[in-house]
Amino acid sequence: MSAMPTIAARKAELAAILLGVRRRWRLRRALLGAVWFLGACIVVGLIAAGVVDAWRFAPEVVTGARIASYLMLALALLFFIGLPLIARVSDRRLALYAEEREPSLGMALASATEIGERAAIGDSPALERGLLEQALAACHATDDARRIEAPKLRRNALLVAATLAAVVLTVKLLPPNLRDALELVFLPGSGAAFENPYRLTVEPGDILVSKGSDQLIVARTQGFEPQEVQLLTRFGEQGVWQRAPMVPGADSSSFEIFLFDLARGVDYQVTTEGLRSQTYHIEVAELPRVERIELTYHYPPRLGLPPKTVVDEGDISALRGSRVAVTVRPDQKVANATLIRDGDEPIAMTGNPDGTWSAELAVDEEGHYRIELPYGRDIQVAASPNYAIEVLADRAPLVKISRFGRDSQVTSVEEALIEVTGHDDLNVATLELVYAVNDQPEKTVDLHRSEEANSEVTAAHTLALEDLGLSPGDLIAFYARAADSTAEDALSTTTDIFFMEVRPFDRNFRRGQGGGGGGMQGGQQERSLSAQQRELVIATFKVARDRVSYDDAQFTEVTQTLENAQARIRDRVQAIIRRIGTRNVMQRSAGIQRMREELPQAVDAMKETEQRLLEESPAEALPPARKALQHLQRAEAAFRDAQIAFGRSSGGGARDAEDLANLFRLEMDKLRNKYESVQRGNWQQGSKQLDETLDKLKELARRQQQEIERLERRALLDPNAPSGGGSQRALAEQLEEMVRRLERLSREQQSAELRNLIRQAQAAAQAMRRATDQNGNGISDARAALDRLRNMQRLADGQPSRKLRRGIDQASRRAQRLAEEHADIGRGVEAMAQEEEARGKEKARLQSRKLRMAEEVRDLETDLRKLAKDAAADEARTARTLRGTADGIERDDLPNTIERSAAVMDAPSGETSQRMEAEIGESLARIGQGLDEAAESVDDGEEQKRTRNLAQMRALVEGLESLERRMAQRSGLGQAGPGDPRGGWGAADSQSWMHRNLDPQEIDAFRRDFAERRALFDRIAGVLTADEHGPRDIGRLLGEMREIEQNESFEDPQRVLQRQRQLIAKLKELELALKSESDEAKASALPLTGDDAVPRKYRSQVEEYFRQLSRAGATGPAVAGAD
Repeated sequence: MSAMPTIAARKAELAAILLGVRRRWRLRRALLGAVWFLGACIVVGLIAAGVVDAWRFAPEVVTGARIASYLMLALALLFFIGLPLIARVSDRRLALYAEEREPSLGMALASATEIGERAAIGDSPALERGLLEQALAACHATDDARRIEAPKLRRNALLVAATLAAVVLTVKLLPPNLRDALELVFLPGSGAAFENPYRLTVEPGDILVSKGSDQLIVARTQGFEPQEVQLLTRFGEQGVWQRAPMVPGADSSSFEIFLFDLARGVDYQVTTEGLRSQTYHIEVAELPRVERIELTYHYPPRLGLPPKTVVDEGDISALRGSRVAVTVRPDQKVANATLIRDGDEPIAMTGNPDGTWSAELAVDEEGHYRIELPYGRDIQVAASPNYAIEVLADRAPLVKISRFGRDSQVTSVEEALIEVTGHDDLNVATLELVYAVNDQPEKTVDLHRSEEANSEVTAAHTLALEDLGLSPGDLIAFYARAADSTAEDALSTTTDIFFMEVRPFDRNFRRGQGGGGGGMQGGQQERSLSAQQRELVIATFKVARDRVSYDDAQFTEVTQTLENAQARIRDRVQAIIRRIGTRNVMQRSAGIQRMREELPQAVDAMKETEQRLLEESPAEALPPARKALQHLQRAEAAFRDAQIAFGRSSGGGARDAEDLANLFRLEMDKLRNKYESVQRGNWQQGSKQLDETLDKLKELARRQQQEIERLERRALLDPNAPSGGGSQRALAEQLEEMVRRLERLSREQQSAELRNLIRQAQAAAQAMRRATDQNGNGISDARAALDRLRNMQRLADGQPSRKLRRGIDQASRRAQRLAEEHADIGRGVEAMAQEEEARGKEKARLQSRKLRMAEEVRDLETDLRKLAKDAAADEARTARTLRGTADGIERDDLPNTIERSAAVMDAPSGETSQRMEAEIGESLARIGQGLDEAAESVDDGEEQKRTRNLAQMRALVEGLESLERRMAQRSGLGQAGPGDPRGGWGAADSQSWMHRNLDPQEIDAFRRDFAERRALFDRIAGVLTADEHGPRDIGRLLGEMREIEQNESFEDPQRVLQRQRQLIAKLKELELALKSESDEAKASALPLTGDDAVPRKYRSQVEEYFRQLSRAGATGPAVAGAD
């Protein structure tokens, strides 16, 4: 039997149980303290990171935040974890704590602990043993009191894990700048590789400058946008730091300030919002600098332009392939000079005897250059700013036929005055008029050929048609061409091709033998053949002219399209020839015999044209295409004579004439509407592109205004500071892109307004380019560009009205054509043959024309509604008129009426058909009347009048200046000496130069040209004098022009030139007055009326309604609310 445990053993066992309780109690408190400590870490870390970030990671702030954070976290660690771990608790308190947490222990554990303490002072051992056994038994029943702290230990452990996860998540979710701040504060070892997200960079840093120069200091911030940046300067090491605010630069992160007239060295640094740059030093010395710079442009040899010298302009702006000689004069004697170009090897400049240094640059790519001069033995210093090198694109000249630039009919004895105007940014070297009679080789007339540089040239040539031996039906094709040099590789531009058709002096109207029914009018439809052939000639000419703009696949596709179009025209002509050959009518007229001769020749020429187009040679296809057009026009003239000659007795001539006309209608009616629809679609697409291009004008003008304001602010800081042309060059490039779009549209739409817009845009772009120069005129040139942009806006503001007028004019022509078609069909119905078979064929043909006419009316109604919708915003009255005209078509049910009239065309009772035809004629007449009213109602406001007057005055002045230059050149008075800045024009007053008298032919040409200018001013004067606010000296100027025209002797060119110059100066003053008036005028219009039109079929109901209202109103208030 084992021995009973001693009291000491039982005490030891009880002490072990109490020790376990004590450890779990301390662990619980340590876990809870860890939760609070981690929370403190989050709070302290965020505060420290925020402070460091607010002070832009300043090193002293980082150090202070690190020390403060470490102290606070150490205190938190001691308070929340250290103190609970080192706190001493007696066994009795621990026993009471355990019995409180575990009620099943009763008071045994506390009693045993207490009796054990008192046993040492004489208590009964038996009692002590009993209490110890009772306490141990109770503890064993509770697993030695291990259950006491188990739930709280688990809970606190979970809290520690959750808090630790919260710490990690908080760090991960912080912005990068705060995360960097935490890392920098709590991980000192990362400071070496740390990159501050907030940086302050200062330019130019340490620098050596010339005494008395001005220096720009630029500070740039990264990672933040400060409200204020200050520059601190100190002259000498013992000087006092002085503060000066810096001004915002080109963007929100840059700040600038100038240090003017530096006479001694200066230390400087920049500070902002806790950041301070290092201290930099500007050393001031008597450095050499470029006192004068001279650029001599040598243009590519093909241009034939003389060298051009520019003084005190360092920026280079020239065509690719040009060479520029740079000559600089230092302000002191130097041993060498070097030209530094970006990306190239330094160029040693050559010394000249006069103390200047020269070098030559090839303009092949854009960049910058500067001049460096020696200072001391080993130092090269920048003696000039960084000048820009800009490579300009060489554009072909812009040329137009400003007078006689249209298709026309002439007689064989007329004199056609053709005036051509050429524009180029550098030089219009040649101006030529090219014409060809029928299919003969082209002839070229040199209108202008000069070695002198002329950016704008206007010249005229009188084409004496009598000398060409023309006959009715002949065709003269002409166009103009301009080139920027006389070399073979010159850039040239060609206008569209135009035609002069020779018509007879009179019409050969004669009556057939026996009178009878008389000849029926015809000849309308066959003209579509010549018109389509004319369009094909124009298209072929454009393809040949614009060959370089097509790639091979596009060119092949276009030439195939032209070949197919020529083949379709040839098929129609051959069909007419076959029908002529099968009818007896062919033997009755000499005109028909002539047609039988001309049409086959036209077919042969068309076959040759097709062959050349298949070979993809559109230039070689032009002569046979023109020849085919000539034969078609001669056949047309013969056709008219044949129709008139078919007047026979008993009305037979009418049937023959109609039979002849139907030969052409059979072929031409097939694709007529389709052709016209395609043309309308192309026009609308071009108008949309034009509108999109003009919409960008406002934005460009706004940006140019902002650029001018920036230049003015910069000039206030330093009047001698370089303008910095990057923004102006960017705007100029965008404007030049707009010019290219407008030029593409101008080739599709012949419009004087569009050509004027192109000239204004080119002038604005050139002014922007000049604004980048360093000669102090940057702001004035920028303002000139802005004026040009505003002129373009004024022109663009008139575009909607002009577009509306074009749409109304086109609709009017369509309505007129419909009326003529209706009348022609009516005559065809009256002249239908009596034979049943022939009558059936003619009836089917006329019905087919009726159905196409109905479709055309539907298209016209749709287009009128679209025009009305487009005009509603600006031209309310016109929109109402157009909408009323379209409503009239709907009210009259015109398309369906036309279709019904086709069905009853040959009805036994003709009354219905006649009534329908009369209604159709009345409806078509109302359409034409409505379109005429719409055209008259298009608002021609004061602003549009002034804009048009200003454009006409500009054309008048330019024309007179061109006439003056040509007279001076022909008479020898334009050969000025080398010192004349105008190159000879305007130097004719000197008596020291030799001149010759003009020959009679030249005098006659100049007098006639001056008369044309006077007539133009006469028309302008008629408009201006009708304006009560117009200038008052119009009559005097007009009288002077008439006096020069009537009384001046052109045999004395010197006197005429002198009077013309005086007149031009006065006209320019008038132009300036008109421009000022246009700038100040504001035009506005308010729509004050509504459209009260009532459809015809509802008029009776509306009238009855108002009659009921009137009767009810007499009885009292029955209709009081009827309004």
